[in-house]
Amino acid sequence: MEKRVGLIRYLAIGLLLTSIFVQGAEPSWQVKPSVCVNEKAGVVCQFEIQVFTENLPSGIYCLYLQQQKPRCLKQNQFPVTLAVKLSASSELILKNQQGQELLTQRLSVKSLTINHQRRRLRSPWSLF
Repeated sequence: MEKRVGLIRYLAIGLLLTSIFVQGAEPSWQVKPSVCVNEKAGVVCQFEIQVFTENLPSGIYCLYLQQQKPRCLKQNQFPVTLAVKLSASSELILKNQQGQELLTQRLSVKSLTINHQRRRLRSPWSLF
């Protein structure tokens, strides 16, 4: 009987600590991939990203990216896959119903080749 009471105490303490850590946990997310690689600099890069969230309270959240129309989802609709078109690096922003910015993730665009501009080796004029 005494062993049962001790076991119940340990379980109760464990549940209490777990609930404290879960309630105090900050919202977080993972965006994969966060880098798009294209052939040339300045070309639009098209790719799909997956957004995974953790510790979001129930509610509606909107994803903002550049000038694209925001995509709003309920908390239970994550993870989500999004098609993205970027010509330059940008920020993906998650906002709540009140418009408060909760999380941001940088989406980078990298190029295999860069546009080289040849520098002039000598000036176009001369005194002599």
